[in-house]
Amino acid sequence: MIQFVNLTPHEINIVDVARVPSHGVVRVREIVREDVSRQLSEHFRVPLVAKEFDVPEGVTIEWCGEKPVLDKSRPVFVIVSFPVAQDPHVVGEVIERVAVDLGFGVHDGPIFVVAPDTGPESAVRDEQGRIVGVRRLFVPRHEVREMMRAQRKQ
Repeated sequence: MIQFVNLTPHEINIVDVARVPSHGVVRVREIVREDVSRQLSEHFRVPLVAKEFDVPEGVTIEWCGEKPVLDKSRPVFVIVSFPVAQDPHVVGEVIERVAVDLGFGVHDGPIFVVAPDTGPESAVRDEQGRIVGVRRLFVPRHEVREMMRAQRKQ
């Protein structure tokens, strides 16, 4: 059975697989690069900002309610937002913090970070165009190698 920890602020419906309630939220402090933003805005005459994540100090997890109880011998998929999943440094911090917070040890099952794939081939929309589910999850390129390694071990 697949285990999920949802660190987005809303339930994630993975069509025909699971409805995963929110367990909390990953927060990543952003740093606005004022020097670049000012130059861009002056040239294009529209407010533009350049941002980067403050890693590792700026990565926190705000758990809501009870933390999920998981089978530590099995893989865990941690669902985060797409921007969080794209930054390998943030992903590393999320994995480390989830492992510590949920009591995972070195020899326990692997923890992978994924995000809902909201592209046109995956998103399921209602009549108003709102996303009500996804057919698949996005795996960051830097996580694929780890998933392949874990699959060979099983």
